[in-house]
Amino acid sequence: MTGNLIGRIVYHLHFCNRDEEKSSAIDQGQRDGIETPRAGRKRARSLPLTKKQGEEAEHENGGTAKSTGFYFVRALEGNSPNDEKFSVKEYQVVAHQALMQSVIDAARFRCKVTVTKYCIVDYCTIELHREGLMLWDSDSTPSSKQSSAVTQYLSLKEFQAMEMQQLNSDSKRKMTDSINICGTVDSVSPIIGAVPSDPFALIEIYDETNDWTLTAVIVLKGLNALVCQAGIQPGLQIKLKNVKRQKWQVPLSLERKGIPQRLWNRAPSHVFVVSEADSIEWDCPKYVVNGHDNFLTLPMTVESLTSIQGRVVSVQYTDISGTYSGQPGGDCKTIHYVILKPFDMQTTTMKLYLTYYPLSPMLISGIRKGCILRAVNIHSIQSKVFLALLKALQLDYTCYATCLRSTVSILSPSSECKENDDVKSNGLCAVPNVVPFQFLKIRQSYIELEWISLSRKQLSACSTGDRVIERTLRKLICHDRERKMRDPFHEWFDHACEETHSGDDFPMLCPCCNRLLGISQEEIPFVIGLQKLYQRTMDLIISKLSDNLHAFTHRDFGVGCTASYHIQREDLSQAFGLKDTANIYVGGFIRRVDSKGRILTVYDKSCEMKFTPLKLLTDQDSNITVSMKKCHKNGEFSLIKPRVVVMSCLYLGLHKTYSQIGNVSSECVRIPPMLAGDKKGMLGPCSIAKVGHHLFLVSFQVLYDIDDVTSTTQQRPGIACNQLDSNNNHPLDHGMRRIYGRLLRQRWTVGKDKNEYVGCQMAVSFADSSANDAVVHLPITVSVTLKIPTAAASLQNDKWTEIQSVYGISSRVTKIAKAWQYIAETSHSPLNIGGWDECYDSKPSREITEVHVLLPSDATPTSSIVLETLDVEVVQHKCSKELGRYFSVGSQNRTTFTYMGGQFHYPGMLPRRLRRSLIYDKGSHQVLGEALVPPSIIVGPHDACLGWLYHMKRFNANFPQYTTRPFKLRNANIAKIRFCRARAECSRCFASLCRKKSFAETSFWKNPLPIPNHRHSMTGQCQLHNSHKHLACPNGCDSKYAYIKWELSAILEDGTGSAKIYSERETTQLILGKGLDFGAVEDGAWHSEDGIYYRIGVPLSREVKLQVEQDIRTASLNGKTFGKGNNGSKNISSGRDSKATYELHRHCTLSTSSHRKMDFLCSYKLPKPNAKMADWTEINLVSSLGQGQGVIQTFDTSTKFPGIELSLIDCFQVNTSQSEVGWQMIEALKKY
Repeated sequence: MTGNLIGRIVYHLHFCNRDEEKSSAIDQGQRDGIETPRAGRKRARSLPLTKKQGEEAEHENGGTAKSTGFYFVRALEGNSPNDEKFSVKEYQVVAHQALMQSVIDAARFRCKVTVTKYCIVDYCTIELHREGLMLWDSDSTPSSKQSSAVTQYLSLKEFQAMEMQQLNSDSKRKMTDSINICGTVDSVSPIIGAVPSDPFALIEIYDETNDWTLTAVIVLKGLNALVCQAGIQPGLQIKLKNVKRQKWQVPLSLERKGIPQRLWNRAPSHVFVVSEADSIEWDCPKYVVNGHDNFLTLPMTVESLTSIQGRVVSVQYTDISGTYSGQPGGDCKTIHYVILKPFDMQTTTMKLYLTYYPLSPMLISGIRKGCILRAVNIHSIQSKVFLALLKALQLDYTCYATCLRSTVSILSPSSECKENDDVKSNGLCAVPNVVPFQFLKIRQSYIELEWISLSRKQLSACSTGDRVIERTLRKLICHDRERKMRDPFHEWFDHACEETHSGDDFPMLCPCCNRLLGISQEEIPFVIGLQKLYQRTMDLIISKLSDNLHAFTHRDFGVGCTASYHIQREDLSQAFGLKDTANIYVGGFIRRVDSKGRILTVYDKSCEMKFTPLKLLTDQDSNITVSMKKCHKNGEFSLIKPRVVVMSCLYLGLHKTYSQIGNVSSECVRIPPMLAGDKKGMLGPCSIAKVGHHLFLVSFQVLYDIDDVTSTTQQRPGIACNQLDSNNNHPLDHGMRRIYGRLLRQRWTVGKDKNEYVGCQMAVSFADSSANDAVVHLPITVSVTLKIPTAAASLQNDKWTEIQSVYGISSRVTKIAKAWQYIAETSHSPLNIGGWDECYDSKPSREITEVHVLLPSDATPTSSIVLETLDVEVVQHKCSKELGRYFSVGSQNRTTFTYMGGQFHYPGMLPRRLRRSLIYDKGSHQVLGEALVPPSIIVGPHDACLGWLYHMKRFNANFPQYTTRPFKLRNANIAKIRFCRARAECSRCFASLCRKKSFAETSFWKNPLPIPNHRHSMTGQCQLHNSHKHLACPNGCDSKYAYIKWELSAILEDGTGSAKIYSERETTQLILGKGLDFGAVEDGAWHSEDGIYYRIGVPLSREVKLQVEQDIRTASLNGKTFGKGNNGSKNISSGRDSKATYELHRHCTLSTSSHRKMDFLCSYKLPKPNAKMADWTEINLVSSLGQGQGVIQTFDTSTKFPGIELSLIDCFQVNTSQSEVGWQMIEALKKY
């Protein structure tokens, strides 16, 4: 701006009270009866500014009593340019920091000034540039009062020595003489108007030369002293002349109950009170030139504080109309925070909060884009949660905050910026209505403000009002906290404390670092949106799939194989760079709830996710109705704390480019939700993942506790929730005549392309209400097939059509994928989590998750049931080490997934979660042997004996109801094995394997030379075992479905009776026990079409006997003994069939392992439909009528009832009670 201006600079100070306006601008009168903080006794004003002179100047220059701050008043005789911007005669001053001492001297000593470099902003503000102000000499300036005598100033060390000398003397005279003292400024507070009629400012100095630990407090009171506050900066040397040291009551207020002990000795007992304009002097700050910027060297601060400076690039205001009501009319705002660009390009951007800082009028008008700002003694707001939030938002800045101990100043106004021409145009915008020196109540700490700001950015996809989100966020951290009045002295002295007591549990009283949250910084919640959570967990499941691709090509698995990875809270926290104990919350709107008001689906404007409530069995509130808990409704905003994030995947096979070698890239394609209609842009919980050459359908769901939901909805125990429960019992209610059980396994098979998918086979174990108490064993199973609808919206069908063409997926496989997606988006999504026997990875310290289902009572393996008739619930146990030792997990070498499924539960297969005494590894890491489980853990079956069963069958008409219930026979054993066989079978069509037929007929006359038998390559890339080449499925199934099926029939007795028992597959191997070479028997079964079998009463074949006799003679000639025990079959020299037959015959006839005592878990084997209930037998009787009388022949009939036939389910180690052990010891002693 061109043209010099001549005039004066005046200073006004005015405060608006909430109740009434009270001015303290140039008040020289007495107090108004309001109790002020004990900041020192008020003294008379000096002559430079009187009330009369101030009123005359204001009236003369168009000023008002409400003006506050420094103002430039043009002289009437001065020359001014012909510009319409100079139509007003009074301009608010925004000065360069280098000119502040001149501006203050001109105001307090009433010097005339000449303005040479300036810029007019907003038509009423003048920004003074560096070297743009010249003072005219005045009689009141310090330079005009040169005295011949040099003033002597005492250091704090010297003043302490003088004071100690006076205290040690006998004189009781108080120190009332004026004192001249000097020191280094440590901190300067803004002008504090806690009581509007008595504003003051605090300065703390220390002795930099002699002893840094010596400090003193200076109180600036009155207009003549407060005018100097804006020019005093930390790090400068200050001199006080003719001041008195007065006692104040602040130390006593810091020793009240509830104040931290670290503050008890923090405040001094006396302070220096300054109220005269000429009683204070300070050095002029020294500037450092850095290119085009001039800045001050940052002073040293205490350890808990820091200092920054930089150029302002953004200013954010906030509305405080509801907090501050002193401004009459209109809205009231304040500067919320500013964004600073540091001079050092290597330093990140800085964010400085000014919400609770009493801003001076110069800061209000001068903080604009482009100005250089300096802040000393500020707080650094840092937390791992904040760093994780910034990383998730892809932001990079450091956050700081100001308090009453901070000093904020403008080093250079915005109009002086030379970097960007847009700064000047931006500076012309009007400043909002901001009331200066606002002493606001601390309703939210700076930590809370920054956390809410970052959390709202994380939830930007939730298109709702910010007040709704902010109100919900506050409920996470506000726990009925008590709002206290803001005490400026507590806030000022709560820094640089010498000692913090170990028993000091009170928080910091400063608004920057106090715990108004009610929680520590480590416990600050981490809030994230649905999309961010899905992306991070999707990266984890892609990594898991890449490491475990070999598991999906195993012969026991294939297309339709399932796997799930459970991401616990600890793993999820580590994925976001947080501590294991971090609290993570996911925000969104509720789309669907169940009949009890529990959340099922959450969405935002970009995606939709599935949420599943958890039932924690450790809680003793299973009988509490839902009416005592929160009932949520559709459309409300909620924050949910995930307990477990489950990523489930369905294997879809190889894509059409699988033959390309080296293509190991991965990609992900999101699928629109099936139940959301044709809404474009909405993404669902399912995605197609391509990992290498393999395709997977991945579904996402969050398991949560119903008590970990925060929303704006209050607890509603009213009629609505009670009505929901009045006609609808618990989903897994046992009084509904339905089968309640635990999901064991599931298998997805490729079926025909129909409107409905019928191919999901599940194995469910029976249970009762006692299964809710702890982790138990539920042994009995039933196999069912689900009928799942696959109808989808047109938008979703178009996406599947595109996926089929891109990846080459068949329509039948697509049908499976649609069925999987349907389950993943409904309340039946827990079915995709995994069954009890499909667990492959678990830690003893973590919870055990299981899925409970409620089936119709008429569910049978032969009929399919509709999916909607099922009720599903996720149950989580906290298993102790004592109880957990009875349960195990699958093979740790095959995969690192939490659950791995795809095998159907055939009859005779043993549960995988029980630890057993006998371990038999035949290449598939199967764990066999009697289970080591105490009877108290087995739930479902009841104890019985064979005599009781026979009696019930013979005489009780209600016996058929016992045929569907399992029972346990204690201390029973196998008396003899009647039949045992090992034969190759196909697990797909259950047909016995037969000899392979040659593909070309060989004949000597047609092909005189021997031609090798070439075989066509098998489908797939599975490497087959050499033993599979002799047998094949007659129906053409792949050889990977071939396995050896074991069958056994024996006589079981328990001391009360005997019965026939049948077993197959793994239960047969369990009965045979140790001592049998299973590998040798199975090797022979792979070469025999009829298998290897043993039948009681049938001796070994002649060929086997001859082979054994020959081996005996050979062993005798070689001086060896032919073993007839457990190692006899190893000495047979040749013949797989002979070796296998002899080994099985030897074990069934000689071994005692199969006759050991066990607890047998059995079920009643129903007779065939055409079986006779009784056999009639005629008995011919011939009796004599007497000597010579002849004989008589009669034909009597006798009824023979068939015996009991049982099917073996499992065997347990014998658990004898203590009383039985005692009787056994007594019986043993009687024998001696």
